[in-house]
Amino acid sequence: MAFFGYPQAHDNDAERAARGGLAIITAIEKLNELPAHAMLSVRIGIDSGAVAMGVNASQQIDVFGEAPNIAACVQEAATPGTVLITADTHRLISGLFVVEEFVAQTIKGAERSVELYRVIQPSGVTAALNIRSTA
Repeated sequence: MAFFGYPQAHDNDAERAARGGLAIITAIEKLNELPAHAMLSVRIGIDSGAVAMGVNASQQIDVFGEAPNIAACVQEAATPGTVLITADTHRLISGLFVVEEFVAQTIKGAERSVELYRVIQPSGVTAALNIRSTA
């Protein structure tokens, strides 16, 4: 499990997570091309949300919040070789990646059905557009 935004938050942590997920998928595909190499597969699940983190007495990081649990469930719903994101993450990276809708999932521990999207590839856009209405 990786936490983007810890120990320092960035405006583009959701983008970093999606790009990191795609990079992991690509790296595994390249490893699988090597002769006499065990075939590996990976599934990536990403959610965005508020998380509280702290270091406990044994110097391990404790994480509190819904996002890590939802991300773990999203990862379970992903098929091998894919990156799935929630609608919360999709809103943060909209336009930066080519995505396709995935079947909405009822996630254990979540009070609602979660909309999911499969990240296909970067779109080529280098920065998210922030369009604001003045109405």
